[in-house]
Amino acid sequence: MTSKFDVKTLERRSFVKLLGGAALAVPAVWSSARAQDRQIVVRDPGNPYSKAFSETLYKPFEQATGIKVVGVVASIDPMAQVKSIVDTKNYIWDGMILGEAAAATLGEKGYLEEHGLEGKGNVGKLPAEFVTPYTVGSNVSATSVVYRTDVLGDKGPKSWADFWNPEQFPGRRSLFKYARYTLEQALLADGVDPKRLYPLDLDRAFKSLDKIKSKIDVWWTGGAQVVQFLSSGEVDMMGAFVARALAAADAGTPITVVWDNFLWQVDAWAIPKGAPKADLMREFMQFSCTVKPQAEMTKFIPAGPVNLDAYKFISTERAALLTTSPANFPRGIHQNVKYWSEFGPEAQKRFNAWFIQ
Repeated sequence: MTSKFDVKTLERRSFVKLLGGAALAVPAVWSSARAQDRQIVVRDPGNPYSKAFSETLYKPFEQATGIKVVGVVASIDPMAQVKSIVDTKNYIWDGMILGEAAAATLGEKGYLEEHGLEGKGNVGKLPAEFVTPYTVGSNVSATSVVYRTDVLGDKGPKSWADFWNPEQFPGRRSLFKYARYTLEQALLADGVDPKRLYPLDLDRAFKSLDKIKSKIDVWWTGGAQVVQFLSSGEVDMMGAFVARALAAADAGTPITVVWDNFLWQVDAWAIPKGAPKADLMREFMQFSCTVKPQAEMTKFIPAGPVNLDAYKFISTERAALLTTSPANFPRGIHQNVKYWSEFGPEAQKRFNAWFIQ
Protein backbone atom coordinates (compact mmCIF):
# COMPACT_ATOMS: atom_id res chain seq x y z
CA MET A 1 0.00 0.00 0.00
CA THR A 2 1.41 3.39 -1.01
CA SER A 3 1.43 6.19 1.50
CA LYS A 4 2.68 9.76 1.57
CA PHE A 5 4.62 8.79 4.66
CA ASP A 6 5.86 5.32 3.79
CA VAL A 7 9.22 3.77 4.53
CA LYS A 8 10.90 5.08 1.40
CA THR A 9 9.79 8.62 2.18
CA LEU A 10 11.20 8.25 5.67
CA GLU A 11 14.47 6.96 4.27
CA ARG A 12 14.86 9.84 1.81
CA ARG A 13 13.90 12.54 4.28
CA SER A 14 16.03 11.20 7.11
CA PHE A 15 19.01 10.69 4.81
CA VAL A 16 18.84 14.27 3.57
CA LYS A 17 18.52 15.52 7.13
CA LEU A 18 21.42 13.33 8.15
CA LEU A 19 23.70 14.74 5.47
CA GLY A 20 22.56 18.28 6.20
CA GLY A 21 22.43 19.06 2.48
CA ALA A 22 25.99 17.91 1.84
CA ALA A 23 26.95 16.30 -1.44
CA LEU A 24 26.30 12.57 -1.54
CA ALA A 25 29.97 11.93 -2.17
CA VAL A 26 30.90 13.33 1.26
CA PRO A 27 31.05 10.57 3.91
CA ALA A 28 28.49 10.93 6.69
CA VAL A 29 30.45 10.83 9.95
CA TRP A 30 28.44 11.18 13.13
CA SER A 31 29.92 12.50 16.32
CA SER A 32 28.75 10.79 19.49
CA ALA A 33 26.66 13.89 20.23
CA ARG A 34 25.03 13.72 16.80
CA ALA A 35 24.29 10.02 17.25
CA GLN A 36 22.69 10.82 20.58
CA ASP A 37 20.51 13.43 18.86
CA ARG A 38 19.26 10.71 16.52
CA GLN A 39 18.13 8.45 19.36
CA ILE A 40 14.82 8.25 21.21
CA VAL A 41 14.00 6.40 24.41
CA VAL A 42 10.49 4.99 24.66
CA ARG A 43 8.60 3.20 27.42
CA ASP A 44 6.95 -0.12 26.58
CA PRO A 45 5.09 -2.65 28.75
CA GLY A 46 7.78 -5.35 28.76
CA ASN A 47 7.81 -8.84 27.25
CA PRO A 48 6.27 -10.04 25.02
CA TYR A 49 5.73 -6.42 23.87
CA SER A 50 9.40 -5.46 24.20
CA LYS A 51 10.49 -8.25 21.86
CA ALA A 52 7.65 -7.54 19.44
CA PHE A 53 8.39 -3.83 19.30
CA SER A 54 12.12 -4.42 18.95
CA GLU A 55 11.72 -6.74 15.97
CA THR A 56 8.85 -5.02 14.17
CA LEU A 57 9.29 -1.33 15.09
CA TYR A 58 12.58 -0.31 16.71
CA LYS A 59 15.00 -2.08 14.38
CA PRO A 60 13.09 -1.46 11.11
CA PHE A 61 12.58 2.21 12.03
CA GLU A 62 16.29 2.67 12.64
CA GLN A 63 17.09 0.98 9.34
CA ALA A 64 14.64 3.26 7.53
CA THR A 65 15.54 6.55 9.21
CA GLY A 66 18.81 6.27 11.11
CA ILE A 67 16.93 7.09 14.31
CA LYS A 68 17.79 4.58 17.02
CA VAL A 69 15.00 3.54 19.39
CA VAL A 70 15.83 2.36 22.91
CA GLY A 71 12.96 0.61 24.69
CA VAL A 72 12.68 0.66 28.47
CA VAL A 73 10.17 -1.19 30.63
CA ALA A 74 8.01 0.61 33.20
CA SER A 75 4.94 -0.15 35.28
CA ILE A 76 1.44 -0.38 33.86
CA ASP A 77 0.04 3.09 33.02
CA PRO A 78 3.03 4.97 34.50
CA MET A 79 1.21 8.23 35.22
CA ALA A 80 3.39 9.30 38.13
CA GLN A 81 6.54 8.84 36.06
CA VAL A 82 5.18 10.90 33.17
CA LYS A 83 4.19 13.70 35.55
CA SER A 84 7.65 13.66 37.10
CA ILE A 85 9.34 13.78 33.69
CA VAL A 86 7.35 16.86 32.65
CA ASP A 87 7.44 18.65 36.01
CA THR A 88 11.21 18.27 36.36
CA LYS A 89 11.92 18.58 32.62
CA ASN A 90 14.14 15.54 32.98
CA TYR A 91 13.15 13.82 29.75
CA ILE A 92 14.36 10.30 30.41
CA TRP A 93 11.63 9.18 27.99
CA ASP A 94 10.93 10.78 24.62
CA GLY A 95 7.71 8.80 24.25
CA MET A 96 5.72 5.99 25.81
CA ILE A 97 2.91 3.50 25.40
CA LEU A 98 -0.07 4.38 27.57
CA GLY A 99 -3.47 2.86 28.16
CA GLU A 100 -6.41 5.03 27.12
CA ALA A 101 -7.54 6.03 30.61
CA ALA A 102 -4.06 7.11 31.68
CA ALA A 103 -3.54 9.00 28.42
CA ALA A 104 -6.88 10.79 28.79
CA THR A 105 -6.03 11.92 32.32
CA LEU A 106 -2.51 13.03 31.45
CA GLY A 107 -3.68 14.85 28.33
CA GLU A 108 -6.40 16.75 30.18
CA LYS A 109 -3.93 17.80 32.88
CA GLY A 110 -1.41 19.14 30.36
CA TYR A 111 1.23 16.43 30.61
CA LEU A 112 1.14 15.26 26.98
CA GLU A 113 2.20 16.95 23.76
CA GLU A 114 -0.38 17.38 21.00
CA HIS A 115 1.09 15.46 18.08
CA GLY A 116 -0.83 17.19 15.28
CA LEU A 117 -0.87 14.05 13.11
CA GLU A 118 -4.62 13.61 12.78
CA GLY A 119 -5.56 13.02 9.16
CA LYS A 120 -1.94 12.96 8.02
CA GLY A 121 0.09 10.15 6.46
CA ASN A 122 -0.45 6.71 7.91
CA VAL A 123 -2.06 8.10 11.05
CA GLY A 124 -4.77 9.48 8.79
CA LYS A 125 -5.59 5.94 7.66
CA LEU A 126 -6.53 4.75 11.16
CA PRO A 127 -10.13 4.63 12.40
CA ALA A 128 -10.92 7.81 14.32
CA GLU A 129 -11.49 5.90 17.57
CA PHE A 130 -7.82 4.85 17.59
CA VAL A 131 -6.40 8.41 17.51
CA THR A 132 -6.72 11.35 19.91
CA PRO A 133 -4.97 14.76 19.86
CA TYR A 134 -2.41 13.30 22.26
CA THR A 135 -2.09 9.66 21.16
CA VAL A 136 -1.66 7.43 18.14
CA GLY A 137 -2.88 3.88 18.56
CA SER A 138 -0.39 1.03 18.64
CA ASN A 139 -2.72 -1.92 19.19
CA VAL A 140 -6.08 -2.70 20.75
CA SER A 141 -5.84 -4.68 23.97
CA ALA A 142 -8.60 -6.64 25.65
CA THR A 143 -9.59 -8.36 28.86
CA SER A 144 -11.93 -11.32 28.87
CA VAL A 145 -12.60 -14.73 30.32
CA VAL A 146 -9.92 -17.23 29.32
CA TYR A 147 -9.64 -20.83 30.41
CA ARG A 148 -7.52 -23.92 29.95
CA THR A 149 -9.18 -26.37 27.59
CA ASP A 150 -7.05 -29.30 28.75
CA VAL A 151 -8.68 -28.95 32.19
CA LEU A 152 -12.20 -27.78 31.36
CA GLY A 153 -12.62 -29.07 27.83
CA ASP A 154 -15.88 -27.81 26.33
CA LYS A 155 -17.34 -27.20 29.79
CA GLY A 156 -15.56 -23.93 30.44
CA PRO A 157 -17.37 -20.64 31.11
CA LYS A 158 -18.86 -18.89 28.09
CA SER A 159 -19.63 -15.56 29.76
CA TRP A 160 -18.86 -13.40 32.79
CA ALA A 161 -21.99 -14.81 34.42
CA ASP A 162 -20.57 -18.31 33.99
CA PHE A 163 -17.27 -17.22 35.54
CA TRP A 164 -19.27 -15.94 38.53
CA ASN A 165 -20.97 -19.35 38.87
CA PRO A 166 -18.48 -21.74 40.51
CA GLU A 167 -21.14 -24.32 41.29
CA GLN A 168 -21.95 -24.92 37.63
CA PHE A 169 -18.46 -24.08 36.34
CA PRO A 170 -15.95 -25.33 38.94
CA GLY A 171 -12.23 -24.65 38.76
CA ARG A 172 -9.49 -22.48 40.20
CA ARG A 173 -10.13 -18.83 39.44
CA SER A 174 -8.20 -15.57 39.20
CA LEU A 175 -9.17 -11.91 38.77
CA PHE A 176 -7.24 -8.68 38.38
CA LYS A 177 -6.59 -6.86 41.65
CA TYR A 178 -7.55 -3.55 40.11
CA ALA A 179 -10.79 -1.58 39.96
CA ARG A 180 -10.72 -0.87 36.25
CA TYR A 181 -11.71 -3.98 34.31
CA THR A 182 -12.79 -5.90 37.43
CA LEU A 183 -15.73 -3.62 38.28
CA GLU A 184 -17.04 -3.82 34.71
CA GLN A 185 -16.68 -7.59 34.80
CA ALA A 186 -18.67 -7.77 38.04
CA LEU A 187 -21.51 -5.76 36.54
CA LEU A 188 -21.59 -7.79 33.33
CA ALA A 189 -21.69 -10.96 35.44
CA ASP A 190 -24.67 -9.50 37.30
CA GLY A 191 -26.59 -9.03 34.06
CA VAL A 192 -26.07 -5.32 33.31
CA ASP A 193 -26.81 -4.42 29.69
CA PRO A 194 -23.44 -3.65 28.02
CA LYS A 195 -25.01 -0.59 26.39
CA ARG A 196 -25.88 0.76 29.85
CA LEU A 197 -22.68 -0.16 31.62
CA TYR A 198 -21.54 3.43 32.23
CA PRO A 199 -21.63 5.23 34.55
CA LEU A 200 -20.79 2.20 36.68
CA ASP A 201 -23.22 1.31 39.45
CA LEU A 202 -20.54 0.85 42.11
CA ASP A 203 -22.91 -0.43 44.79
CA ARG A 204 -24.14 -3.15 42.45
CA ALA A 205 -20.59 -3.93 41.29
CA PHE A 206 -19.32 -4.52 44.83
CA LYS A 207 -22.34 -6.64 45.72
CA SER A 208 -21.50 -8.78 42.69
CA LEU A 209 -17.87 -9.00 43.77
CA ASP A 210 -18.99 -10.08 47.24
CA LYS A 211 -20.53 -13.17 45.63
CA ILE A 212 -17.29 -14.32 44.01
CA LYS A 213 -14.59 -13.02 46.36
CA SER A 214 -14.24 -16.21 48.41
CA LYS A 215 -13.99 -18.28 45.22
CA ILE A 216 -11.03 -16.36 43.80
CA ASP A 217 -7.96 -18.51 44.44
CA VAL A 218 -5.39 -15.90 43.44
CA TRP A 219 -5.51 -12.24 42.44
CA TRP A 220 -3.10 -11.17 39.73
CA THR A 221 -1.43 -7.76 39.65
CA GLY A 222 0.66 -7.70 36.45
CA GLY A 223 0.54 -9.03 32.93
CA ALA A 224 3.45 -11.42 33.43
CA GLN A 225 1.41 -13.26 36.06
CA VAL A 226 -1.28 -14.04 33.49
CA VAL A 227 1.24 -16.08 31.53
CA GLN A 228 2.71 -17.57 34.69
CA PHE A 229 -0.55 -18.67 36.31
CA LEU A 230 -2.00 -20.17 33.13
CA SER A 231 1.20 -21.89 32.03
CA SER A 232 1.89 -23.40 35.44
CA GLY A 233 -1.67 -24.64 35.88
CA GLU A 234 -2.08 -22.59 39.05
CA VAL A 235 -5.48 -21.47 37.75
CA ASP A 236 -7.98 -22.97 35.34
CA MET A 237 -9.74 -19.75 34.34
CA MET A 238 -9.07 -16.00 34.58
CA GLY A 239 -10.39 -12.60 33.82
CA ALA A 240 -7.19 -11.75 31.97
CA PHE A 241 -5.40 -9.56 29.46
CA VAL A 242 -6.12 -11.53 26.29
CA ALA A 243 -2.77 -10.84 24.62
CA ARG A 244 -0.89 -12.10 27.67
CA ALA A 245 -3.08 -15.21 27.89
CA LEU A 246 -2.54 -15.97 24.22
CA ALA A 247 1.20 -15.51 24.67
CA ALA A 248 0.91 -18.53 26.94
CA ALA A 249 -1.06 -20.27 24.20
CA ASP A 250 1.67 -19.49 21.67
CA ALA A 251 4.08 -21.21 24.06
CA GLY A 252 1.94 -24.35 24.11
CA THR A 253 -0.66 -23.87 26.85
CA PRO A 254 -4.12 -24.89 25.53
CA ILE A 255 -6.33 -21.83 26.07
CA THR A 256 -9.70 -20.62 24.87
CA VAL A 257 -10.81 -16.97 24.83
CA VAL A 258 -14.45 -16.00 25.43
CA TRP A 259 -15.05 -13.13 23.00
CA ASP A 260 -18.59 -12.16 24.02
CA ASN A 261 -18.51 -8.87 25.95
CA PHE A 262 -14.75 -8.58 26.12
CA LEU A 263 -13.53 -5.15 27.29
CA TRP A 264 -11.19 -3.28 24.98
CA GLN A 265 -9.07 -0.16 24.99
CA VAL A 266 -6.40 1.32 22.76
CA ASP A 267 -2.77 1.12 23.81
CA ALA A 268 -1.19 4.16 22.21
CA TRP A 269 2.02 6.10 21.72
CA ALA A 270 2.25 9.51 23.37
CA ILE A 271 4.83 12.27 23.88
CA PRO A 272 5.58 14.01 27.20
CA LYS A 273 4.72 17.70 27.12
CA GLY A 274 7.72 19.77 26.08
CA ALA A 275 9.84 16.79 25.02
CA PRO A 276 12.82 18.11 23.01
CA LYS A 277 12.69 15.18 20.58
CA ALA A 278 8.97 15.41 19.88
CA ASP A 279 9.52 15.61 16.12
CA LEU A 280 11.51 12.37 16.13
CA MET A 281 8.68 10.74 18.07
CA ARG A 282 6.20 11.98 15.48
CA GLU A 283 8.22 10.22 12.79
CA PHE A 284 8.22 7.07 14.89
CA MET A 285 4.46 7.28 15.50
CA GLN A 286 3.81 7.58 11.76
CA PHE A 287 6.01 4.57 11.09
CA SER A 288 4.44 2.53 13.90
CA CYS A 289 1.05 2.35 12.21
CA THR A 290 2.22 1.35 8.73
CA VAL A 291 0.82 -1.91 7.43
CA LYS A 292 3.94 -4.09 7.56
CA PRO A 293 4.91 -3.44 11.21
CA GLN A 294 1.28 -3.76 12.25
CA ALA A 295 0.92 -7.13 10.54
CA GLU A 296 4.31 -8.43 11.68
CA MET A 297 3.62 -7.47 15.29
CA THR A 298 0.75 -9.97 15.49
CA LYS A 299 3.26 -12.79 15.01
CA PHE A 300 4.80 -11.86 18.36
CA ILE A 301 1.79 -10.62 20.35
CA PRO A 302 -1.84 -11.50 19.63
CA ALA A 303 -3.05 -7.92 20.02
CA GLY A 304 -5.34 -6.29 17.48
CA PRO A 305 -3.69 -4.00 14.93
CA VAL A 306 -5.05 -0.45 14.61
CA ASN A 307 -4.35 -0.28 10.88
CA LEU A 308 -7.06 -2.60 9.63
CA ASP A 309 -5.36 -3.01 6.24
CA ALA A 310 -2.89 -5.20 8.13
CA TYR A 311 -5.44 -8.01 8.00
CA LYS A 312 -4.66 -8.43 4.31
CA PHE A 313 -1.34 -9.88 5.49
CA ILE A 314 -2.49 -11.84 8.55
CA SER A 315 -3.55 -15.47 8.32
CA THR A 316 -7.16 -16.43 9.00
CA GLU A 317 -6.04 -18.55 11.94
CA ARG A 318 -4.15 -15.67 13.54
CA ALA A 319 -6.91 -13.15 12.84
CA ALA A 320 -9.32 -15.32 14.85
CA LEU A 321 -7.25 -14.48 17.95
CA LEU A 322 -7.11 -10.70 17.44
CA THR A 323 -9.38 -8.10 19.03
CA THR A 324 -9.88 -5.93 15.94
CA SER A 325 -10.69 -8.75 13.53
CA PRO A 326 -14.09 -8.42 11.84
CA ALA A 327 -15.36 -11.51 13.69
CA ASN A 328 -14.34 -10.37 17.19
CA PHE A 329 -14.41 -6.59 17.34
CA PRO A 330 -18.21 -6.12 17.17
CA ARG A 331 -18.57 -8.37 20.23
CA GLY A 332 -16.44 -6.14 22.42
CA ILE A 333 -17.19 -3.23 24.76
CA HIS A 334 -15.08 -0.08 24.57
CA GLN A 335 -14.08 0.93 28.07
CA ASN A 336 -15.25 4.44 28.90
CA VAL A 337 -11.98 6.27 29.44
CA LYS A 338 -13.73 9.53 30.30
CA TYR A 339 -15.44 7.76 33.20
CA TRP A 340 -12.18 6.27 34.44
CA SER A 341 -10.32 9.54 34.02
CA GLU A 342 -12.87 11.30 36.24
CA PHE A 343 -13.87 8.62 38.73
CA GLY A 344 -10.97 6.15 38.60
CA PRO A 345 -9.16 7.29 41.78
CA GLU A 346 -12.40 7.15 43.80
CA ALA A 347 -13.30 3.71 42.42
CA GLN A 348 -9.82 2.35 43.10
CA LYS A 349 -9.84 3.67 46.65
CA ARG A 350 -13.15 1.92 47.29
CA PHE A 351 -11.86 -1.26 45.65
CA ASN A 352 -8.76 -1.25 47.87
CA ALA A 353 -10.92 -0.88 50.97
CA TRP A 354 -13.25 -3.67 49.82
CA PHE A 355 -10.34 -5.99 49.10
CA ILE A 356 -8.96 -5.92 52.64
CA GLN A 357 -12.33 -6.38 54.34
